[in-house]
Amino acid sequence: GGRAALEAWQRAAATMRCGEVAWVRSSAKFAFGALGALPLVPENATLWFQLEIVNIRHPGTVQFFKDFGLAIEEAERQLEVGRGDVQRKAFG
Repeated sequence: GGRAALEAWQRAAATMRCGEVAWVRSSAKFAFGALGALPLVPENATLWFQLEIVNIRHPGTVQFFKDFGLAIEEAERQLEVGRGDVQRKAFG
């Protein structure tokens, strides 16, 4: 459960380039499985994620979070960084 969703993201990201956006379908096997993540994700749910490669980091710099709140805070921080990059047209 949960962490396996990352496998779907990793498989998709391995085929993508920086700046590319893709929709990733993650079956329950690669998402939250039979337990789901109630109340947000029902049992045996197939999930769709929009995945965008905005930056490439070396493997040692990837962060994993056990606390969902901290993960959301980091994601929001990264979104702000990305928005700043877009505003200053950092991607040409």
